[in-house]
Amino acid sequence: MSPVSKIPKPRHLQRFTLVIQIAIITATMWGQGLGTGAQSREPSFFPLAVGNNWQYKFYERGRPVTSRPYDISKEVIAKKTIGSLNFYLMITTRFDVDGSIRNRDSTYYRMQGDTLFRLRAGSPHDSLSISVDLCFSGYVGSESNTQSKAGKLSTTIRMKTDSTITFEESMRQFSDLGALSSYRKGIGLSDQRSYGFGLSLHLVKYHLVSEE
Repeated sequence: MSPVSKIPKPRHLQRFTLVIQIAIITATMWGQGLGTGAQSREPSFFPLAVGNNWQYKFYERGRPVTSRPYDISKEVIAKKTIGSLNFYLMITTRFDVDGSIRNRDSTYYRMQGDTLFRLRAGSPHDSLSISVDLCFSGYVGSESNTQSKAGKLSTTIRMKTDSTITFEESMRQFSDLGALSSYRKGIGLSDQRSYGFGLSLHLVKYHLVSEE
């Protein structure tokens, strides 16, 4: 990921940004292998198609952090074949209070069945740079621990229905740092609630093209 611009931000928002990163790009594994099968064609918990976009707002203890209609946008802008596998390039943009861009990140994703794969930022585009992000086919209580640059991460499925799945992400060295992130089938990340400092992220608008 390569930030375009960075502006100093309050400490509590720095911590919540870390929570968001845990939810979206933690490398969690449930023994899933990266095969060469086709992309998922049934509605998935992480829809991928060029043109898909999502907009989110930050809230602090139930109140909007800014007066903007949305604070974060995510958009799938391209499809690319890497090592015979199809990946989708997603751009995540964080806006400041005045509407200027605070930072912008890019990540390649692939959804295969109920498993999400990601190309690590800054790594060569080969099989060694691919990691498993989330496995939506796990059962309630499934847990995985992994090491990242941010520290040791723990991810556990807390709730699952045919239409919604909720993961808890936490960092072992920060007992008050964690989040519950919910994904809705056919939509993607719908909301995220951090614990410890009252911040949450909610989906306010989205547009989806049929999954490819």
